[in-house]
Amino acid sequence: MPEPRRIEDLYGDHREALVGYAKSILYSQDTAEDVVQEAYLRFLRAEKELQTPQAELSYLYKIVRNLAFDLIRRRRLEASHQNEDVPAWGIPAEETQPEQTVLLDEQRRQISATLQGMPDDVRKSLELYRFGGLTLSEIAVRLGLSPPTVHRHVQRAMAEISHMLFSDPDDKKHVKGEKP
Repeated sequence: MPEPRRIEDLYGDHREALVGYAKSILYSQDTAEDVVQEAYLRFLRAEKELQTPQAELSYLYKIVRNLAFDLIRRRRLEASHQNEDVPAWGIPAEETQPEQTVLLDEQRRQISATLQGMPDDVRKSLELYRFGGLTLSEIAVRLGLSPPTVHRHVQRAMAEISHMLFSDPDDKKHVKGEKP
């Protein structure tokens, strides 16, 4: 194992450059610093015999790069699973301007009105699924329906809300109760 003091000196001398390298991948100073710290700890645990400080530095850069890309992949994977099966109107919005707040309030009012106009089983299915966190099977038991029926109810409700939010208000083709 390389001498601990030599490793500390190598890390101390190149820490800023390593953080800059990680930041160029991650676009975040705080995250880059965390990755470099983790890389240093992994480097110490690796007990890899390297002949020169240059080889050790190269290995440290490699650990930083791998950790940074692993973090990016993990975040993408988490984001793809988090937003899976969630329509655009179901994803929380970022901070808004006053005009956007008015628009969102209007959309909430429209969604509420659309929900109230739905048959009870359809509305309850969507509310229990989206807001109650129940599975389709749990909702089916609670409402005395089959899971496929609950699934159709949830899909129908989401389709109606999506259509209401994203259709042209002047479009007279869609009549409430008909499928879009």
